[in-house]
Amino acid sequence: MRSAKILFWLTAILPAALAAAQNAHPDGGMGLPAGHPTIPGMSPTTQPAASGTITIHAIQATKGAAPLGQQTVKVQLVHRGRIFRELETKLDDKGTATIANLPLVMPFQAQAIINHAGVDYAGVSDWIYADQPAGEIELKVYETTEAAPAWNIAMRHVAMDWQNGMLVVREMVAIESPSDRTWIGQAQPDGKRTTVKLPLPAGVDKVEAGGDLEQSAVAVKDGSLVSSMPLEPGVTKMRYAYVVPMTARKASLSVVAPVPVRHMMLFAPDDGTTVRATGLESLGTQSMGEGRMQMFQGSELGAGFRIDVNVTAPAPVASAHTPASTTRIIVIVGAVVVLLIGAGIFLFKKSPTAGKPAEAK
Repeated sequence: MRSAKILFWLTAILPAALAAAQNAHPDGGMGLPAGHPTIPGMSPTTQPAASGTITIHAIQATKGAAPLGQQTVKVQLVHRGRIFRELETKLDDKGTATIANLPLVMPFQAQAIINHAGVDYAGVSDWIYADQPAGEIELKVYETTEAAPAWNIAMRHVAMDWQNGMLVVREMVAIESPSDRTWIGQAQPDGKRTTVKLPLPAGVDKVEAGGDLEQSAVAVKDGSLVSSMPLEPGVTKMRYAYVVPMTARKASLSVVAPVPVRHMMLFAPDDGTTVRATGLESLGTQSMGEGRMQMFQGSELGAGFRIDVNVTAPAPVASAHTPASTTRIIVIVGAVVVLLIGAGIFLFKKSPTAGKPAEAK
């Protein structure tokens, strides 16, 4: 008999509880009864969107060039770094394209790619999800030229560290092109084109490149790091690393500016390492993380300017797998980012990992 009464009350209460839950306020409060006056500060209940929309605005950024016309746009939907859907559309006469009715099963970013005059131009939207269902991409497209622009290096950071008894150098370079055309370079006998060429210190080994560069488009030729990728207007970032030979705990390298350099910094661990950098001003040491770093800088360096660096390692040389060495690498990268923000230099193109909403899991 008691069980029957409990079941009766549950049957009576459950429909009311479900109705109340359906009217629950997004912030956790309950919906107001019908006819109740609006309470200031309480937004009305809205239903999240079931589908999303992407709008692409392509801009012909070369002065005096013909309009883009109805060019093909490839669109990739990306979630957690993986492409889960690929679409294709065309621009209208105003350089705009819209893709609607995209299921919002999970949050994603859209990357739009336009191939114009043989060069791919890409742009990425903010995150698109139920509460933010509309995404926009603004994409600049340029005409090409074989003539080299008056490119310069806006920033060059050289970070040194001891790893496994070797001096490892990591460089971050921000190359700036003031042109409104993409430089494709001159054709070489092997069929490839050459654009940016950065001299490497003599005798270095194990050169690796990254950043905006593709591995297949970078090679070491005649003592220089050579790129065959087109150089777009604006800033392009390059990252590369190499190993400097060491004899009796001593190593030396010369860094040459192929074009004018607006700002340069050199970092070295302050762990007993002795550094002499001719051509740069010493900034002393700075406490960063769990260690201190020696810092040197130079500004407005002309093309051909040479910096000679002589380094003596502490005894014994720190291993690459020690916590101190790992911390130094992280600290150097963090210092570079802080300095770039302070200098007002934005190097990194928006990628499908930026601006992810907190609720996007």
